[in-house]
Amino acid sequence: MMSTYSYPVKDKDGKVFAIITADISLEWLTKKAESIHPYEHTFTTLLSKEGQPLTTTENDKEKLFSETLIQNMTSGHSGTTGFKSKGGRGFTVYGPFKNGWSMAITSQYREVLHRTSQMHNVLFHVGLIGLVVLFFTCYRIIRKLTKPITEFTDVAQAMAKGDFQAKLPVINTQDELMHLHDSFDQLQKSFITYIDELKTTTSANERMASELYIAHAIQLGMLPTQFPKEQNFNIHAMLTPAKEVGGDFYNFLIKDNLLYFSVGDVSGKGVPAALVMAITQAACKLFFKMGLPVEQVIGELNKTAAEGNDTNMFATMFAGCINLETRQMEYCNAGHNHIIVIPPQAEQQPYYLKAQANLALGLFSDFTYQKESLPLESGSKLILYTDGVTEAEDAQQNQYGNERLLATASAPDFRKFDAQDMTNQLYQSVQEFTAGNEQNDDITIVCVVI
Repeated sequence: MMSTYSYPVKDKDGKVFAIITADISLEWLTKKAESIHPYEHTFTTLLSKEGQPLTTTENDKEKLFSETLIQNMTSGHSGTTGFKSKGGRGFTVYGPFKNGWSMAITSQYREVLHRTSQMHNVLFHVGLIGLVVLFFTCYRIIRKLTKPITEFTDVAQAMAKGDFQAKLPVINTQDELMHLHDSFDQLQKSFITYIDELKTTTSANERMASELYIAHAIQLGMLPTQFPKEQNFNIHAMLTPAKEVGGDFYNFLIKDNLLYFSVGDVSGKGVPAALVMAITQAACKLFFKMGLPVEQVIGELNKTAAEGNDTNMFATMFAGCINLETRQMEYCNAGHNHIIVIPPQAEQQPYYLKAQANLALGLFSDFTYQKESLPLESGSKLILYTDGVTEAEDAQQNQYGNERLLATASAPDFRKFDAQDMTNQLYQSVQEFTAGNEQNDDITIVCVVI
């Protein structure tokens, strides 16, 4: 079997004078077609213009070539079509020649993609190895970069537990870590300096607290604590300083059937007021023992307080003297709060005892103080206090006030109390009013029952 190709040869006048032919053996053509063999199971098919296979058997044609494919090839079309056979999925690429023939090359997908799959496997393993290498490389780099930060964290935790001399990591790079190192170093030095100063300050504060505690005990020890309860009178007092030491004071003394008593308040608070209070308290007790009249006691105390008073401190004071036989009271008020007098008769209301406007102690040494007198009936009661009572504040900064104090003293049951119960009742009333609010001034209450 062969295929013959003929071509006429013409002269210059266009007449055919010869025919050239070329005979191609179909066996040779088949071998040439089969030489196009990129894959193991690839085969090549040539079709004539009439659709006859030139290089494959009829069985192959029926097996792999559909009528549509043959029609497309004989029509001079080119393209690709897929198929499915026992060998698996495949595809056919076809295209025409100039002489009207058409050639198709048929291959299996698995063979065509085999190298691609191999390449995929190679790329996968190479990529996997690359990722592993990259992971460990990045891990080492990150560890190297974060190690100082971890060490700084350990140092910070150690400092939080009190170890302010924890060793800092060594940083050799001139970057933010070096700045962080310098900041930590400065922080450690500042903390160490601060702790040393704090220890010194704490030691000084503890020493001061101890001294204030001793001063508190000494100050309270200067005040009378034994309160007599006689048939014809009884007296009771209490003092609560706002700080460790304060400026309030009270005093009483019985001499020659005379009851001397006083209450005072030094301006300011704390240690300065306590020093003035101690001097005034001691001098007052001395003058009471000397049996001086109350106006003279106040006058002498004024001279003592005014001498060398460069700090311009002063003290208010009320001093009284009651003759226990006649119940005549002589008193002098040096700028202090008006005391409350509670008459024994139920129909008579308690009232504030008005007094002459004498100056406070320590302002003018030559000031002359005037005394006053008041006859008291049996069963009369006196309430002496400092402004820490009337100026006590609740959480809304409302003051206890004179009216509330007088109302407390005017309660019906209040007349039945002795001096101690009166003192406790008044103090409890102030505490209930302030409801735990911080005490802002010394509180002193002195009650006398004649």
